[in-house]
Parts: sequence; C-alpha cells; structure tokens
Amino acid sequence: MADIDIYKKAEVAIANAHGIYLNHEERLKKAESAISSMLQKAEQGMNDDLYQNISSLLKKLSQTIKVFNEERSPVTQAAQAIVKAFTSQENALDFKKEGTDAYKLKVLMDRYVQAKEEEKRKIEQQQRAKIEKEREINAVRIKTKSAIEDFCNKVVYKMKGQIDDILQKINLEDFAYAKRQLTTFDNRIPEGLLKDLDVQVQSVYITDDEKKEVILEVSKSLEWDKFKEPYENEVAIYLHDAISKLPSIRRELEEIADADAKEQTRLLKIKQEREEQERLEKERQRQKDEESAKEKELTRMKQAELQAEFEFGSSKVESSTPLKVKHDYEIEIVPPAGLIDIVRFWASEQQWPMEEDKMLRWSFDRMKKFAEKEAGNDKFIESEYVIYRERVKSKI
Repeated sequence: MADIDIYKKAEVAIANAHGIYLNHEERLKKAESAISSMLQKAEQGMNDDLYQNISSLLKKLSQTIKVFNEERSPVTQAAQAIVKAFTSQENALDFKKEGTDAYKLKVLMDRYVQAKEEEKRKIEQQQRAKIEKEREINAVRIKTKSAIEDFCNKVVYKMKGQIDDILQKINLEDFAYAKRQLTTFDNRIPEGLLKDLDVQVQSVYITDDEKKEVILEVSKSLEWDKFKEPYENEVAIYLHDAISKLPSIRRELEEIADADAKEQTRLLKIKQEREEQERLEKERQRQKDEESAKEKELTRMKQAELQAEFEFGSSKVESSTPLKVKHDYEIEIVPPAGLIDIVRFWASEQQWPMEEDKMLRWSFDRMKKFAEKEAGNDKFIESEYVIYRERVKSKI
C-alpha cells in the first residue's frame, strides 16, 4: 500500500495550488506587459541601449520561469506521486507486466497452449503419415492395374502385328501354310509374363517390399482368366476378320499373277497403298487407345487423391475443450543486411510523401514490430537475413 504521507502532502499541495496559480498569473501579466512594450520599441529600431535592455529582460524571464517551476513543483510532484500510486496498483494486476503473478499465470497458460499445439501437431503428423502411406499404396494399386492393362494391350497389339505380318507376306505358293498359321493362331495371354511387371511409383512412406506385396495382391485379386478374356476376345475378333479376308486376298493374288507386267505393277501398287492405309489407321487407333488408358489412370489417381484429402480432413484433431490460441511471428535479424531489409519493407508499405515529423516518430523497433504484425497478414520479407519465428500464445 502506498505511504499515507503521499495523500497528506497532496492535500497540502492542492490547498496551496490556487494561491500559487493566482500569484503566477499576476506576475505573468506584468511580464507580458514588459515584453509587449519592449517589442514595440524594438520594431521601431534597435540601438545599443535597447539591445542591453532586451538582454536583461530575457534573463529576468528565464529566472521567472525557474521560480515558477520551483513554486509549482510540490503540486506537480504530489500529483505525479498519486498517479504513480494508482499505476502501481494497476501494474500489480497487469499480466503483460513481467514479474507480476498475473504475468506468471499468463506464461503458464502460454506454455500449456504450446504443449497442446505441439501434441496436436504430432498427432496430425502421424495421421497425415498414415494417410500418405495409404495414398501411396492406392497409387501402387492403380499403377499396377494400369500396368497390367498396358501389358495386355501390348500383347494384343503384338498379336495383331503378327496377324498383319502373315497377311502382308502371304503369296500363292505358301497360301495354304499362311491359312494354317491363322486358323491355328494362339490368342491366349499367358499369366506367367506378369512376373516381370514393372510399376514405377515414387514412394516415401512405403518400402520396396511393401510395394511388391501390393503388386502381388493386385495381381492375385484380378481373377486372371476373367480379366484377360476381353483382350483375348479382341484378338479373336481381329483374327476372325483376317481369316475372312483370305478369299479376297487369294483372288487379288491370282489377279496379279494372271496380269501382264504393267498391270501387275499397278495392282501391286494398289495393294501396297491399301495395306499402308490400314497400317496407319491401326497406328492411330493404338495411339488413341494409349491416350484413353492414360486418362483412365489419371481419373483413378485423382479419385484416390480426393479420398485421401477427405480422410485427412475428417481426421483433424479437435480438443474436447477448444483453447483460444493466437499465432504470431517474432523476427530475428542478421545485421547489417537484415536492418536494411526491415527499413526497406516498412518504407514499401507506407504512403509517400510523408511529413518529416511523422517519419521521425518511426523508430527501428516500431518498424520491426510493423513487419512482425504484417507477417500475420501473410506479408513476409523474402530475405535470408530476416528470420521469422512462429509463436503460439494463449488468447485472452
């Protein structure tokens, strides 16, 4: 508790204050009258005697001010003592004042919030790692299925190429042999070739052994006989179409054989142009099928990504009793370049021109606090000499 003498002194000082003020007021009027009279004379023209008189007057004015200060000092000191006493009471309750018990309570709250936030961050990190691992596993599953589909498509295109090769090389001499090749053509896709399946997926959370297990799991779950059926049917249809062309091909070959040299050249040219056109059309279809397969895989990947994001969003850690938390930033400066970066950032955020007295009120400490505050609005100084430290505090 403040000393009771403070209030006794204040009572005495206040009781005397009015008398002191009236005394000063009377002396002030006399001084102002003397100043006014001297000013009128000086404005009419200065001389040595007047110069000395003005000098003497100014010295007396300085002495008067000193006396005024001494006489009113007990009043102002008493008032300041009272303000200090009241401020001391307020400071004792201010949690922003270091050293008070209230400040210590706030520090403990901040530490608790920081610990809770760190715990929350670790749990979310673990959950994120779990979901990321599942995301990678899904990516391996999708890539594996796409790789198997791609493998089957390549086998189909290879078989179609073999059939096309038989048709293109066919002639009258070995026509029966070519026909037998087509009618006995094996369109089955062997499962054994899958053992060399190559699945390229960048992984961080799953090991190579886990990746192999996923690939094996997908391969086994496909029901190979059922999965390969549409691909084998595609080859069977293509093969049936090729066999159905044999009579017309034979007639075309016989027509060429019976024609004279000039006609043979023309017919062979027509045959080659037709075969080239068919080859180009098949190549266009192959490219179209590849693009369609890529789009299909991309769609699967996007769906898996969306599912992973949904799972992560739904797994956010929420406190049973939500705490009020404030996040802000503290800046650490590497001088001298960091000092310049702070000033440059502050200047870039101001409106110019600026009045000189307003500019001079900006100390470097204020500029630094300004930059820290702006960081809360996602405005950061891009500099290796200005380091931001995120702070977590309890919010009152």
